[in-house]
Formats: sequence, C-alpha cells, structure tokens
Amino acid sequence: MHKSQTIIGCTILVLVLAFLIPLVGCGGGGTTTTPIATPTPTITTTPSSIVPSCTISSPAGTVQVQKKGSTAWTNAAAGTKLEAGDSLKTESDGSAVLLFFDGSSMEVKANSQILVNEMSITGTGSTSIGLNQLVGSTINRVAKLVDSSSKYEVETPAAVAVVRGTVFDLVVDENGDTTIKSEEDSVSFTASGVTVTVNQGFESNAPVGGTPSTPTISITPTPTAAPTPTKTPTVGYPGVGSQYVYKYTYGTEIIQGTWTVTGNETVTGVDCYILGAMFSPSLQRVDPNNTAFAITALTVWRSKQNLAQYKAIMEESATTMTYAETYNDGTPNMFAVGNAWSFDEIQSDENVMLSIPRSYDVAVVGQEDVTVPAGTFNCYKIEFSRGGSLVKTGWWSPDVTGSFVKAVDIGTYASTETEELVSYSLK
Repeated sequence: MHKSQTIIGCTILVLVLAFLIPLVGCGGGGTTTTPIATPTPTITTTPSSIVPSCTISSPAGTVQVQKKGSTAWTNAAAGTKLEAGDSLKTESDGSAVLLFFDGSSMEVKANSQILVNEMSITGTGSTSIGLNQLVGSTINRVAKLVDSSSKYEVETPAAVAVVRGTVFDLVVDENGDTTIKSEEDSVSFTASGVTVTVNQGFESNAPVGGTPSTPTISITPTPTAAPTPTKTPTVGYPGVGSQYVYKYTYGTEIIQGTWTVTGNETVTGVDCYILGAMFSPSLQRVDPNNTAFAITALTVWRSKQNLAQYKAIMEESATTMTYAETYNDGTPNMFAVGNAWSFDEIQSDENVMLSIPRSYDVAVVGQEDVTVPAGTFNCYKIEFSRGGSLVKTGWWSPDVTGSFVKAVDIGTYASTETEELVSYSLK
C-alpha cells in the first residue's frame, strides 16, 4: 500500500510541474510531493489588498525629502517611500519619478517641489491620489481609473487638474501661474470656480486668482539639428545597479516590483548578467491546476550576447520551493523582424530531483509602438509558442537595455498576467 501511494503521489507531482513553465521574466510554480494536505494561501482577490504607497525612483542630482511634521530636508534615495504629508523637492540639477500604488507616476523635473496630500484606497477598490505642485515642472502618467469614485488630482497655487487616466504636463511658475498641456486624452482644469476641458494636443493657462484660458493647440518648437545616421538596433546588456520597475496586473491584483542587476556569472559557458526582484506584497498566483501559491522572489540569468534567459530561480512562500531552469537556445539577435528560433527548457526541482523538458518556438513577428507607464517605445514584438499554441508575447525595445517593456503571459497561470514597465534606470 505504501509503495502504491508513493507512485501515485509522484505521478501527480510530475503532471503539476509540467504546466509550470516560466518564460522571460516572472512565471512558474510548483507543489510539494507530500500527500498530506497543506493550508491553501489566501489569494489576492480585491484591490483592497493593495497598500497605498508612493516610491521614489530614478533620483538624479539633488533630490530631497521632508517628512510630515519635520522642518529638515534629507537626501532622497531610490526606493524611499513617501506618505501623506511628505514633500519632495529637486534642485537645478535634480529629477526623480514618483511611483504610485495604482500604477500612475509623476516625473518631477528640476527646480520643483511636490507635497503628497492624499493616498487612499477603499474596500470597494476606489483609489484617490492628491498632490500639491508648489512650483516647477512635472509629467503625469495616470493609470486608467475604472471606478467612478477614483481620482488623480494635482493642485497648484492657481488651479486644480483632475484626470481619470491620461498623460499631461504641468508647469508652475515661481509666482504660481500654472500651464497645463494634455499629451493624451483629456484633463479637467479648474481655477476660481471655472473649469475647462483640455483635450489631447491642447494647453491652458491660469494665473493666481484668475480663470483658465480657453484651451489652444500646443505648439512645440522643433529645434534645428544636424542629420544623424539611422540607428541600427544592437543587443546590449545593463550594468550592475541598473533597475527596472514593473506593474503586475493579475485579475484584480495590481502590484509593483523592482528588478535590480546584481552581478555577472557564467551559466553553462554563457556569460550572463543577474537580474533579481523581491516582491512585497508577494505575487498571488493560481496555476492551471487551480493550486494557489505566492511568489516572494525571482532571479534570472540572461545572456549578455543575445538577452536569452539561461537560468531562473523562484521562491514561493507557500511551499518554500526553489527551482532552476537551463536553456540551450542559441538565440539570434532578437532585434530583427523575421528572426525565428527554438529552444529547449529543462525545469528541475531540487527538492524531489525531477527534470521536465519543454520545447518552445520563438518568432520576432513585427515592430510597433507600445505605450506603458514608463512612456512610449518602438518595440520588437516577440511571440513564444509551446506545442503550436501561443503562451506569451513580449515587447522589447533597444532603448531599454537588458529587459522588456511589456509582456502578456497567457500560458503559465490560470489567468492572464500582464507586466508593464513603469520606470528604469541604466548604469
């Protein structure tokens, strides 16, 4: 009887592992071999699990923070958290990006000062972000707000800008006069009780104590520049310390994670750079067999020559499992439309000493512009197929060295996972 139970247990484990095939970035999962039932982890099912936060990313030059209730300004660092009542300012050489819990971001340029008024989320999923731009220039990229009660609001000494998902520039002069320009969709711009709608490609101005001007078409001077040769895409790799911030959308779960290049290592004779992330809160996932698990950390090794992934290790809080993959793909330059190749993946679980091989077909199917919170990039669209079925699509830009801009995974989990680049800093 004991031998039969062991055979059945191992057979189930092999079938479960066969579904968990991570590709580029985040993916995969596993189960334990013991037939004893283990508690099922709680799955993130509502946006109320999101912790309202604002994180400083990509600080450059002089960037300082003043905490609520303090009069002291201290130098800011990447990853610093801001709370309601905290302020950020940049000097003439400074700039930074504020990353918000809902996927929105504010790029703060030189000689600017921002006060975080409010960050909240209700049990129904309504989000509220309120900012006060005292002076300076910002670019605001606001995630689409599907809940009618949600808002993203920026107040200035002269006016208030309210949006439900758009990209807009906001400039506040030293005397408080405010100019807003919509880069995408529309913005409600209010001053002295008068509101105008600023549509894409238009701008409006409001002086302190006055009303908004009638929106007019924005005219951006085009500087005369010497012609430059056409840029030929080349494969590159990032230096140690480079960072990429991604927004993960899985069902109702929206979480941001920061990936950092931590070093270099040779894997099966291939010179690779190491890219790792820790997720807090963890990524709550369900595999195709409806087994729930939580991803707490993920590390990948990518080839410096062609950016192919050669190894991955994932840690799960539910099973404390670590797994590794090895690749033998010989990938050509992925920045060339029409290139196609195949690779074999060997997934092994060091806990039970199993190896499960899988084969993938990959093709660069086109080139297109992709807009994500980090901006708009001209990308190469790459499709990954397994057994003739599409399992993942990735968009890569030569300008974002060493990592992707967007990925949509439909084959690893029970639901689709979408990853979008929020910001990045290359070393």
